[in-house]
Amino acid sequence: MAANVFKIIVNQSRKKTFYMNLGVPDTLDGRFELIVLHTFLVVRCLKDTKYKKNFGRDIMTKLFDDFDLSLRELGVGDMGMGKKIKVMADSFYGRCKAYEEGLKLGDNELQGAITRNIYGGDIDKKVALVIVNYVKSEAKYLENLSFEEINYGKFNFREIKI
Repeated sequence: MAANVFKIIVNQSRKKTFYMNLGVPDTLDGRFELIVLHTFLVVRCLKDTKYKKNFGRDIMTKLFDDFDLSLRELGVGDMGMGKKIKVMADSFYGRCKAYEEGLKLGDNELQGAITRNIYGGDIDKKVALVIVNYVKSEAKYLENLSFEEINYGKFNFREIKI
């Protein structure tokens, strides 16, 4: 079931709108950032019971398995894999914390986290507003789904309104 949810996350993260209309770099880093963002949006809804937390961990396991596979495809060997995955894990958890704080503290904080992480510090104000509104909207949408809808992958992220 976590594999199905992760597939939904990856499919949304690959939508051309992010890259063509919103200027997310169509690079390994840009794709990493969008997968992290969408994984965060789903996993943050899975915290209030042990069963939900475990399912969230299963989704994150799929995420890190995907990172491992991608690194291997890029030629990273076993000797360097642990260090690279640790850096990616630290990045994932740091971004999750920044996005969660941004959702709690307001648009400026969320925009700052998005600007730093996804855009490397440089973003057009109109684009920033679109992304901030998208993240807030998707967070609220996912929060209102039942656990069964998430667990069985019976949801889709919505299209970004530009």
